[in-house]
Amino acid sequence: MVISVHYIHIPRPPFPLATQINSKHGKRYQTINGKSYPSITSILSATSDKSGIIQWRKSIGKSVADYITKNALDTGSRLHKLVEEYLNNPTSILFVIEGRKITVKGGGKQ
Repeated sequence: MVISVHYIHIPRPPFPLATQINSKHGKRYQTINGKSYPSITSILSATSDKSGIIQWRKSIGKSVADYITKNALDTGSRLHKLVEEYLNNPTSILFVIEGRKITVKGGGKQ
């Protein structure tokens, strides 16, 4: 099944471009004015207490934890793609539904 969502556009200024830089401290993004910022993932990795995750993985076992983690990562990636497509200001976004899997594909551009 394919579902197409159409949008009425409200003009917006273009987003400033940033260049991704891979460093020993994780991913960073450099703006056109030369400022460099860490990625959200780098910040969360450096500041997160992982003891709860470690305890959770031990309590349910590696294979179950790996399965749940993979599904959560897949869901997060699809959501990220949906937000990215929306921010690119398309005239439509296509959702391709196959069983429980939903794939997001960009539609026409403004």
